[in-house]
Amino acid sequence: SIDAAGKIIAWNQAAEQTFGWSREEACGRSMAELIIPERYREAHYRGVQRFLESGKVGFSGRRLELAALHRDGREVPIELSIAPTRVGGATVFNAFLHDIGERRAAEAEVRRLAAIVETSDDAVMSGTLDGTVTSWNRGAEHLYGYSSEEMVGESISRIRPTGDLREASELQARLARGERIRDRETREIRKDGSSVDVSVSMSPLADESGRVVGVASIARDVTARKASERALQEAHARFQGAFEAAPIGMAIVGLDGRFLSANSALCDLVGRSEQELRELDFQAVTHPDDVDRDVEQVRRVLDGDIERFELEKRYVRPDGAITWGLLCVSLVRGPAGEPVHFVRQMQDITERKETEEQLREHLVHLNELALRDPLTGLPNQRDFDTAVDREIKRVRRHGGEFGVVVLDVDGFSRLNERRGRMEGDRVLRRLGTALTAVSRGSDVAARLRDDQFALLLPETAGEGAEATAERVRAEVSRLEPGVSLSHGTAVFPDAGDSKELLLLRADSALAAAKCTSDRDEEETVGIPPGVRERIGRILDLAREQLGMDVAFLGELVNGREVFRAVAGDGAAFGLETGVELPGSATYCRRMVDGQVPEVIPDTSAEREVAELAVTRDGGVAAYVGVPLHLSDGRLYGALCGVSSEPRADLSERSAELLRFLAGLVAELLDQAGDEERRRRAQVEFSGIQSLVAALEARDHYTGEHSKMVVALALAVANRLGLSEEEVLEVEQVAILHDIGKVGIPDALLQKRGPLTDEEWLLMRQHPAVGERIVASTESLSHLARAVRAEHE
Repeated sequence: SIDAAGKIIAWNQAAEQTFGWSREEACGRSMAELIIPERYREAHYRGVQRFLESGKVGFSGRRLELAALHRDGREVPIELSIAPTRVGGATVFNAFLHDIGERRAAEAEVRRLAAIVETSDDAVMSGTLDGTVTSWNRGAEHLYGYSSEEMVGESISRIRPTGDLREASELQARLARGERIRDRETREIRKDGSSVDVSVSMSPLADESGRVVGVASIARDVTARKASERALQEAHARFQGAFEAAPIGMAIVGLDGRFLSANSALCDLVGRSEQELRELDFQAVTHPDDVDRDVEQVRRVLDGDIERFELEKRYVRPDGAITWGLLCVSLVRGPAGEPVHFVRQMQDITERKETEEQLREHLVHLNELALRDPLTGLPNQRDFDTAVDREIKRVRRHGGEFGVVVLDVDGFSRLNERRGRMEGDRVLRRLGTALTAVSRGSDVAARLRDDQFALLLPETAGEGAEATAERVRAEVSRLEPGVSLSHGTAVFPDAGDSKELLLLRADSALAAAKCTSDRDEEETVGIPPGVRERIGRILDLAREQLGMDVAFLGELVNGREVFRAVAGDGAAFGLETGVELPGSATYCRRMVDGQVPEVIPDTSAEREVAELAVTRDGGVAAYVGVPLHLSDGRLYGALCGVSSEPRADLSERSAELLRFLAGLVAELLDQAGDEERRRRAQVEFSGIQSLVAALEARDHYTGEHSKMVVALALAVANRLGLSEEEVLEVEQVAILHDIGKVGIPDALLQKRGPLTDEEWLLMRQHPAVGERIVASTESLSHLARAVRAEHE
């Protein structure tokens, strides 16, 4: 209470608690100054003054909500009502104040909650226990499509179909008992008739007495979440189906390497059940030699260096068997990018690896075949070339020399035609055996092509190469009587400073040697076709004059008789052109050696020939033959005739006729020999020219210099009046005078600037090298000294 002056005259305990002043402190003090905020004091003073002047109280009987001052300076919300009273003629104001702070806070909270409800995206609604809607926020309007005006006062069944009545009754009973229902997922109906998946939480609403009188519901649209869950479930189902049905092994592996799950294909691959794998890590089924590579790649994936990796590795089955797998590993990460687990896919590649291994073995075998001749087992051209390159490098590095011998079988094409391919192959195998038998451990024997073979002879000079070639020929003659070889040799570095020059020199020497062999088709019977035709006419004359069934020319060579030309039905007697017989089995050899006479009218009466196969099986009953010598006195063979019937009329006159005809044949053979020698010389000179051309390609100066020397030498020879043959020889010497430079290294031939004393010493050796090259060529050997002398 306060008096008319505004002084406090009464202050109860509630005032002490509300404002913080004790009764003793408050009484006697101005109420305005004690509890009224300064902004309200002026209005307070005016109100008291109006009352004192007019006796009227403007706020009498009213409750005012004001702010009052607390002792600590804070403002306290209060509810105030004032009533004036006359006591003893004086006016006393009784003020009734009530602290409404808690109520204000509660009201503010209510307003805050109402705002939250109103602005929430979730549908918030309330209703009675019987389902009548009493509130409906904007979230509910948005979710269901009904406005608040349309739903308040209506039944909730508009959006919640009754459905299972028993379930609805149970929910109502639980709410009536005060239970809360959380996150119940159901499907409700919008205004447009479409359905929506919602998650509903319901709470009971009680009155002041605690009795449940209503229900508050919060509904959240979970359509998107449910769709995501369904999509996730479908994806998981698809993954699980693919995982299980995958034809390759698949496993989910933890970050610690332990198997979390595995499909049947993987179980089959490693030979273990899924349960067994769940108790193991991937290292336990990996071959020990492959573990470190796998672990290292896993570490790189975890460190972020790589996203995934592939690896071919081996798996060890329980029985110890090895299975090869192509492993592909990727890392699955969580929403925040954190590692979750690995997906390991494994394809069984055991069959492929076995095939690859077989292929590797096959390639090794093919490589061996590529370097080996399948018929003889000797190295082939490719391997021989490699060996020559290797030997050239050795000689260039350490000095020395080595030889090459090239050989082939004389008349091999004729041998194949006469005896057949299989017999030819057998001869080639024997030749390979002979080469192997003669070769040293450091030598390389090879088959280059067809019937051509070669020997690489380290640390061997020209004489040694020739000696080795003769040993091979002797060995072949021992293994295959009647088979002869031609050969050519060359020595590095005398024959040239490169493999090409070396082999060209050897081939040229072989070509020259072959000029007297029967290799080419034209030489199948050892006589040029034109000469053979004329000899055939002479044999026809002999057969006609003597009345013999067959007349023939036989060559005696290497202990055998070769029938070079036959007139008449020689096949009836086994006498065909090109056929060879051992000399001891023929009449001619025995006749030439004086063992039988030149004329045998009846072979059955001549004991020396009666038992020969040609008599017994060939049916030869009469024979006449004479030796045939060439103009230089060499024995060529015999000119003979045979008959299937005894011929008593044969006499010395028959032999005399044959001797005359044999002289004619000898002249023809001499002509053929001269022609052959000229052809041989041409072939040999062509080979030498090839060397000269190769030399000129290496050293342009040498080529131009040789042309000048040839021109000057021919001029001198012509001025001296030399014969045509002598001029030709001068020209050949001039062409060949620098041939020895094939043995000089390119670095020396092509050097810019002057040569050192050591280099001059090497350069001055080329005349001697040239002499050796020309001397080894039969048709040019007489020019060898001139080639060397030209430089002296």
